[in-house]
Amino acid sequence: MKKHVIILKWLLIMVLLSGFCRAGISQNLPRINKPFPDFSLKNNKGEIVSLSQLKGKNVLLIFSRGKVSDHWCQLCHYQYAELAKLELEEGIQEKYNLEILFMLPYQMDEVILWTEMFPSQMADIERWKSIPEDKLTASSSVFFNAIKDVLPLSFQFDENNPAPLPFPVLADEDHKFSMELKLYSTAWDGYYNEQNEPVIFIIDTEGLIRFKYKSQETFDRLPASYIIEVIENML
Repeated sequence: MKKHVIILKWLLIMVLLSGFCRAGISQNLPRINKPFPDFSLKNNKGEIVSLSQLKGKNVLLIFSRGKVSDHWCQLCHYQYAELAKLELEEGIQEKYNLEILFMLPYQMDEVILWTEMFPSQMADIERWKSIPEDKLTASSSVFFNAIKDVLPLSFQFDENNPAPLPFPVLADEDHKFSMELKLYSTAWDGYYNEQNEPVIFIIDTEGLIRFKYKSQETFDRLPASYIIEVIENML
């Protein structure tokens, strides 16, 4: 029974997200009128990144979940890869005067590991999408077909085709900043480990929050196309 409830919840999320994309955004989003707190954290290249240094730019700040029990969340890597694809194809950072940052609540060595595991993470997703129908039960068929809708793009990375990493990944090493924003959790979506609740912030050129989306569970993630539409209507 629990599995069926989870599947139905995921399917509801898919319907809601597809509704977002079909409906579009009919008007400019109002300012939340709340300054986003400044931070100074190292990125995966060892450089210090501060929000105050980015004043004059729009900022898309994504708090990735990170770990899920004994493994890492594949959707976080997919979310990065989806935006990286748009950056390579359309130059969205220059186009929208935008800086895109990801943040993880871990030590630097784990952040570096996160940037190196794209091949295996994307391979997991492709394996989920390629299981033959005759190998699935009625319940698992609903779940794995849902995966194809939630994660429609295919990414294949290896040592000859490494994942592009156009966006810095910040290490919130002591969880201090994530805890300040009440995003850090040791119990979320049924898993008990150190993680962030996935949240997207869009911050304008004056440092004010213009948009916030907090995922309610693992598969509750806005597609990149919707995020870009929000940014377009914010400008």
